[in-house]
Parts: sequence; C-alpha cells; structure tokens
Amino acid sequence: MSEESSKVALRNLVVHACTFNNYEPLRTYGVLVKQDQVNTSRIILKYKDQESTCINDPEKIKACLENLLGL
Repeated sequence: MSEESSKVALRNLVVHACTFNNYEPLRTYGVLVKQDQVNTSRIILKYKDQESTCINDPEKIKACLENLLGL
C-alpha cells in the first residue's frame, strides 16, 4: 500500500512539475531535468544510472518522466 501511494505522490509531482515548468522539486527524488546544450529543442532527463532525452514539450516530458520512473 505504501509503495502504491508513493507512486501516486510521485506521479502527481511529475504532473505538477510539467504543468508549471518547474522541475526543481524532482531533485528530491534524484531526477535531473535540464536543457540539452547542443540541441535546445530537447531536454535531458537523468534518474539513477538511466538517461533519456525528449522534445522540450510539457506533455512529452511528462510521458518520458513517467516511463523513466516506472510510473
């Protein structure tokens, strides 16, 4: 039960971060979201030993984060 509620809380945090374009709170969970320096239309997502890139669009970032975090 606790793991499921934790996933719900994390999913809500991802939605909030993407809605307000503020990814700083995700650092609490070890998630780094930063703009690609070479291709500015892309975002780099890092979590633990995984790295992903996606288009700089809130809905795309949300989908990538949910996939990366296993939500």
